[in-house]
Amino acid sequence: MPDTEVTGSTLTIQLPLKVRKRGGRKLIVAPVGQEPWTFARPRVDNTLVKAIARAYRWQEWNAQRHLWSE
Repeated sequence: MPDTEVTGSTLTIQLPLKVRKRGGRKLIVAPVGQEPWTFARPRVDNTLVKAIARAYRWQEWNAQRHLWSE
């Protein structure tokens, strides 16, 4: 059970945990007897990735050709 403390408008929660490096990533290790908790893996939106890549390519092409010159 976490320890909590309220001071004015500040809420402080203390959790017993350890942070370890595993394979170059930081991992939070739960105390003995507690069930481990992990973040959900982020989902990649391929449509958004393609749109950003196309916008970057268009921006570079536009900068090299000076299409919007005065």
